[in-house]
Amino acid sequence: MPRLRRCCNADIIGAASVIRNFGRLEPMPGCSSSAFYARGRTFDFDSFLRRFPMSPDHVWRRADSLILKKRRRRFSGFSIYIGNVDRPTSWHVARAVRFLGRFSSALRALRRTSRVTDLRLEFSSYRRTDGIQSDILPAHLLRLAGAMGIDIIRQRRDL
Repeated sequence: MPRLRRCCNADIIGAASVIRNFGRLEPMPGCSSSAFYARGRTFDFDSFLRRFPMSPDHVWRRADSLILKKRRRRFSGFSIYIGNVDRPTSWHVARAVRFLGRFSSALRALRRTSRVTDLRLEFSSYRRTDGIQSDILPAHLLRLAGAMGIDIIRQRRDL
């Protein structure tokens, strides 16, 4: 039996990958995602989210223990998936630009909150590649994110 790994909403089986879509399997070339993260050592995101409803996908509190570990988390924060489907980076970039525009006032307020130490957009992909693969993050995205004090991370991992 081939080794099975999880990636986004996909099951990666050896060199072939498939995505589960309502019980049926569909071929997929890899897996990519984009997400926004806000965190800080003393960040009280509950009060922030009451003022700016952003609907996070994941939240974590500093007092929460790590799964299967006895130590506590070092930061509180939340994350919002911008896109967790396998699409080209340009699709994720377009979604990120819309996200930054839609939540610009909330994101600026986050940056002004002294308890927030890390704001970032993260673009990730898991690919099996032979050779060089590159993506362009357009200046418009970099300008928007930079004006709001948001870092951008682009990571690619081999399967």
